[in-house]
Amino acid sequence: MRDIFGTFVKIGFIFLIAVVIINDLGAIAMTYWQASDFAQVVADAAVSSYKASHTWDAALDAAKEVASHRGVKLTDFKVNEDRVTVSIEVPPKRTLIIHRIKSLTPHLSASATASASVR
Repeated sequence: MRDIFGTFVKIGFIFLIAVVIINDLGAIAMTYWQASDFAQVVADAAVSSYKASHTWDAALDAAKEVASHRGVKLTDFKVNEDRVTVSIEVPPKRTLIIHRIKSLTPHLSASATASASVR
């Protein structure tokens, strides 16, 4: 009876560790996967604002507002002839274990660049 109980405890412990690792890796993967989508949304918002107001200041303000609303940081905003290019940084998601490992901290946030046509 003790052997069966000990085996179940070991299996449960291994299962728990596997779930934590999968959760942490999934959170990091989602950060990288969503970064390009967030960047495109910010670029589209800037273009939409420019089309409505015809001022680049309004487009920049709209890009900052959408980035803030999405929880990302607008790191670059460029206007080249008929294109708007934005760069964003997505902050790291809170994980159970990986965010505590200092050598992995720089790899937890994601950056992305997207552009949208004004025309």
